[in-house]
Amino acid sequence: MITSLRDAYEQLRQHQEHLEEMVAKRTEELFIAKNDAEIANQAKSTFLTTMSHELRTPLNSILGYAQIVQRDPYTTRQQAAGLRTIEASGKHLLALINDVLDLSKIEASAVELYPTKFHFPAFLRDVGEIVQVRAESKGIEFAVSFSDDLPEYVHTDERRLRQILLNLLGNAVKFTERGKVGLKVETQYLQASACHLQFEVTDTGIGISPDEIGKIFDPFIQVGHQQLHAAGTGLGLAISHNLVGLLGGDLRVESSPGEGSRFWFEVTLAGVEYEPEDEKPTGQRTLLLNGRHPKILIVDDHPENRAVFRDLLVPLGFSILEAESGSIGLTQINENHPAAVITDLVMPGMDGFDFIRAIKRESALNNIPIIATSASIYADDHKQSLQAGADAFLPKPVDANNLLELLGELLEIPWRSIADVELEIKTATSNALELPAQEVIADLLNLATIGDIETLREKLINLQNENDRVKSFVKQIQELAQGFQQEKIIQVLTLYQKK
Repeated sequence: MITSLRDAYEQLRQHQEHLEEMVAKRTEELFIAKNDAEIANQAKSTFLTTMSHELRTPLNSILGYAQIVQRDPYTTRQQAAGLRTIEASGKHLLALINDVLDLSKIEASAVELYPTKFHFPAFLRDVGEIVQVRAESKGIEFAVSFSDDLPEYVHTDERRLRQILLNLLGNAVKFTERGKVGLKVETQYLQASACHLQFEVTDTGIGISPDEIGKIFDPFIQVGHQQLHAAGTGLGLAISHNLVGLLGGDLRVESSPGEGSRFWFEVTLAGVEYEPEDEKPTGQRTLLLNGRHPKILIVDDHPENRAVFRDLLVPLGFSILEAESGSIGLTQINENHPAAVITDLVMPGMDGFDFIRAIKRESALNNIPIIATSASIYADDHKQSLQAGADAFLPKPVDANNLLELLGELLEIPWRSIADVELEIKTATSNALELPAQEVIADLLNLATIGDIETLREKLINLQNENDRVKSFVKQIQELAQGFQQEKIIQVLTLYQKK
């Protein structure tokens, strides 16, 4: 009996040791697997960050110059159409890049919302106008229906809400060959500080079969006709589903093959009171420099990126300094005292973060406004640049209007409309101002258009020496030429040419 108990105890002990060995081995395997997964995730994150920078950097030049050349008053209708195509194609490529990066951030639970206050009817109108163009190009109807009691201003992540709606509406247009696509926004209930809204997107397209409808929110899955699959990444619905969840809602769908689909979600958004300062001038605008020629230092290791900023800002009357690194940028600041700095964040040697910190450490420099830019869309770049001391952040590709808006705010430069500029010029021409011959104006206009300001200034001096009666005309153009205000010179000469 005792022997049997001893044998049983020994077997139990051996079994326990074996079990402990198995648990230890399995724990080690899990640790190794977890470590490998973390390394793989880190490698993927590093790869995506690098690819984001490498892809978005050339897009900054493509989209930047598309915006710059479209501002040229001498762009022909055919050229303008081609530029709009370039810009639209560049933005489409940018959207595909963003989709892949967004999915990566969603998988890593790294998506953050950045709520802002914005005018809700204007937001819906902008979304509708974008979709209207797409629908018209396919010859289908686009119908919108909004509640009369929609809030005027809301507080949420405007970019993410727009992304959701454009993804849903873009898919609806894509999979609809005839009939219509609809957007309906209804107020479920409205309170002083919050509003519960329902967004609904419908179409009369090909629909989704019952066996496919359960897969549509999976990434890289594209259901429906194979010939339509090439027009996207298959990430739009997966991203939209996750973003709606972050906003506190649930994206739902019902569909019938051959009859169409309906996607809808409900979210509660914070409502905000209307404030007069929320209003901003609309229409085409320019900065009113009033004889000022602010120096802007551009720090970027890519010369093509510096060229985009230079060619955008110089015609408006800014003076541009350039540096290809943070260390050279510091030298430029100490020698030339710029009014503002625009710096890239990813640079060899002293990167943008250290460059910003170095500026802020110097008491004589720390009041210089700094705009950080980056081709990476990861939120950490945005946060870290502001923590380092930047006053604002602009993602690349840089939007020209956003850049000018920031410069206007940081340098306290007022805006005025192009119509006001033209009125000012027309008022000046209504005085007893004698003009040179039209062929002379045409010659000066050609020099301004190609940017040969030095030759233009020489011709103005010769013109005044030859004909003292055009002294006032010459003086007006010389003042503009002294500040290299190419765009304004072109506007003035164009109006004089029409007189």
